[in-house]
Amino acid sequence: MIGTLAGVEVVEAERNGTKGMCCGAGGARMWMEETIGTKVNDARSEER
Repeated sequence: MIGTLAGVEVVEAERNGTKGMCCGAGGARMWMEETIGTKVNDARSEER
């Protein structure tokens, strides 16, 4: 649907398939507030 909109280009994430990046939520880590290093969701949103 989104790809049918004028001016929208759908592209595949650079890290996909076997190069994919973990979401970081395994082992109930989604309930923890990270204080060390880069948050996974921040790193993912910076990727193109």
